[in-house]
Amino acid sequence: MNEEKLPHGTGLQELPIDTRDFSFEQTFGSVSLSELPKDDFFVSEPLEIKDQDVNYVSDFCAAYAASSVSEDQEGVELVPEYTFSKAKQIVAGDRKASSEYELIQTINEFGLNLRDICRAACKFGFLERIYDPFHCNTAQRPPRADLADWRRWPADLEMLAFEHRKNSFFLVDGSYDFFDNIRATLWKNRPEQRSVIVGARWRPSWSRTKGGVISSSVYDVKETGGGHAFKIFGQMNVEIEGKKEMCLVAQLSNGQKWGDKGIFYFTRDVVNREIAPFGAFTFKDLSKEKAQTLKDLGISANASIARKILALLWYLVKNLTKNQ
Repeated sequence: MNEEKLPHGTGLQELPIDTRDFSFEQTFGSVSLSELPKDDFFVSEPLEIKDQDVNYVSDFCAAYAASSVSEDQEGVELVPEYTFSKAKQIVAGDRKASSEYELIQTINEFGLNLRDICRAACKFGFLERIYDPFHCNTAQRPPRADLADWRRWPADLEMLAFEHRKNSFFLVDGSYDFFDNIRATLWKNRPEQRSVIVGARWRPSWSRTKGGVISSSVYDVKETGGGHAFKIFGQMNVEIEGKKEMCLVAQLSNGQKWGDKGIFYFTRDVVNREIAPFGAFTFKDLSKEKAQTLKDLGISANASIARKILALLWYLVKNLTKNQ
């Protein structure tokens, strides 16, 4: 998102609380802090550092971040703008928008939250770059409002995008601070190369910081900025003011001229203060139905068969009593 050209307060939206979210910790269990490495590790290598183009005003950052997360598993370049348009379709459905005025209002409204784009990833999926009818990564792409309108994308693309649909998404949570909850999720997901989608209120000074290191010393917390989504894919010990400090490693979508060739490093205090309000999600190959069942039973996917049977019996007895 080019926050200097957008109206103040637009772009990625802070995440509203929704108790329907699937908890990553509850579903898959956690990792003790003693198990987490102190050395650098990465769950994936960026397939492509995407570039939203500072001369093209858009709010596609959530879709760019989600596409980058998905590319870790898919291994092909994806079209963020397509999934963004499908997220707008979902939002329009939530609002029961039916008149042309209501639809256009939803399309033109800048910004999504991370849950919106994750829902689109699971319901509609991602389109491979080779099928992009609008050449979205070139200067010939249509205006932002046209790309955000799902009705302008050929209907037969849904079948192609479905191939890269995610099964479900999970709220990155846990018993630690936000920084360590993300670290634990990354470490647990590393065999599957599953990174995490997050966001923050991006400060202009962050774009200019040396080497892409974002610590409290490089900006004034009162500095304003617009919401921006990005991907977290590992941890790295970075030298800050003469000392090594553990940071979360982020991949942005503003090309390689920002940060460390498009990569940024966030310290613990910045992550806990600036990223937490926007939430964090990761995708998993677990059906929504099974995830909902595990949530209802209050057990982990890793629980023993005996534990699952006991939980099911307890659930059945509780609901039988409730219905009498």
